Amino acid sequence: MLTVPCQWNLESIKRIVGLRQSNGIDIGEMYGALSNGITPQGRSLAIAHNTTKENALQIKRILDEHNISFAYLINTPIEIESCRFLDEELEWIINEFKADSLTISSKELMQYIRKRYPDIRINVSTIAGIKTIEDVKSYLSISPAKIIAHHDLNRNFKDLRKVLDYLKNNNMQLELMVNESCLRRCPYREQHYNELGTGNDDRKFHEKCNLIKIQNPYQLLMANFIRPEDLYVYESLGVNLFKITGRSKPIAWMEEVVQTYLNREFKENLMRLLGIDPLLKAEDWIFISNNSLDGFLQHYSDCDNLQQEIKYCEDWIIKLYHNKQFYIDRAMNCQEKNGRLIFEPVNGIY
Repeated sequence: MLTVPCQWNLESIKRIVGLRQSNGIDIGEMYGALSNGITPQGRSLAIAHNTTKENALQIKRILDEHNISFAYLINTPIEIESCRFLDEELEWIINEFKADSLTISSKELMQYIRKRYPDIRINVSTIAGIKTIEDVKSYLSISPAKIIAHHDLNRNFKDLRKVLDYLKNNNMQLELMVNESCLRRCPYREQHYNELGTGNDDRKFHEKCNLIKIQNPYQLLMANFIRPEDLYVYESLGVNLFKITGRSKPIAWMEEVVQTYLNREFKENLMRLLGIDPLLKAEDWIFISNNSLDGFLQHYSDCDNLQQEIKYCEDWIIKLYHNKQFYIDRAMNCQEKNGRLIFEPVNGIY
């Protein structure tokens, strides 16, 4: 089942609903938040898609008619005491908009809401950073319905199996993000989300992390993405919820990516699918043939060993480079040193 971003465009919503399939994977949920609400939504306001409460209610009615649920996002750090009109906002979200669930990162806010709305479904946001059973246990008192995993869990296969078994035994669901492009083991993750909690422009983080990927291109393959063709790898483990990211991307892009994951096939540039800041236009200057990655995930390291992962991804990216299935147009001085591919970026690449 796919969970897809809501970009608050009525005509686009109708088209996306029309993409649904009767066989195989389907669209089960949309997620989003009003950019002009008082609760933080985990995106820079500068690139958020805007709407009105009236338009949001109309969209929610359409989703209800098609049995697509809606997860409302309150998924960045929040100080309840300093958040004015919080109760009023929650009343609108839960009782007027009638969100089917709330996706939240703050444990304090989860506890606050659980006391006031004991029956509302609460999802633990990916921002909470859940990667292990012990991480899950710290949220049991909230009785969450769903855990949206830390993006690193996608490739931590041993922990993923354990978490799946634990959640199944405790009547909770697990959702994995399929096209997140963050660095694996990103050292700036907490800083990034804290910045988003203020509604500020977060482009400096995208620029910093993508520069690391260019200078160390094996990082492009370590970025925890799940290709449309590789959904079955996770389905065979018991994962049945997959989340497409990219709420701030162009509307046409979103429709294309949803269609691609429904079809489970993509023959073009992998970078096109990933939820990178749209202002960077990464697919215009980085190319990775999606077809060339057939078999890549099936042989990925199963022991969460950093050096093994780096070696594996280095070997793959060098192979792709030599086969002209990977290149960076706006880079120079590409060198292969000691089994590593190194690019020196042009000054002002961003």
